[in-house]
Amino acid sequence: MFLDIQKIPAEGLRFDQLLALPPLTGPGGETLRPQGVRLSGSAAPGGRGVDLRAHLDADLTLTCGRCLDPVPFPVSTDLALILVPEEPAAEAGAEIDVTDDDAALFACPEGKCDLGALATEQIYLSLPLKPLCSDACLGLCPKCGQNRNRASCDCQREEIDPRLAPLLEFKKTPSRS
Repeated sequence: MFLDIQKIPAEGLRFDQLLALPPLTGPGGETLRPQGVRLSGSAAPGGRGVDLRAHLDADLTLTCGRCLDPVPFPVSTDLALILVPEEPAAEAGAEIDVTDDDAALFACPEGKCDLGALATEQIYLSLPLKPLCSDACLGLCPKCGQNRNRASCDCQREEIDPRLAPLLEFKKTPSRS
């Protein structure tokens, strides 16, 4: 759905949309399929453009960064954005002054706000860099690949300080006497 920001009435406009978003790419490069994406809120003419106040709900399934199990990840976030017509791109090398107020701007090409693109951007902003199934996740055994949350393995766990790991190369090379 598109909102024509040049045709928003003075009294504003309310919307409540179920959106079908295309697959997204998750933090680990996995494919995410957003389900139940609902964007509801209002848009009204404001000082710099159109003031958008909305709420976004979506359900995703991420992959745990330690054990690779699926992790349900609900997105529920409030939005306060200013919809503005897209401005021509600045010349290469030109300096642009960016203020804190500019962080709330959402550019709308040809004066039309794509609610799907807006929802996609907000979902990406909500994603954790490294999703975990729990803070206590033990991950996979680096030797045999066993998920240590489900069962333990008999592999020897050799703790090596990563700062000293390059010195192991000296241990592996035959000594010259």
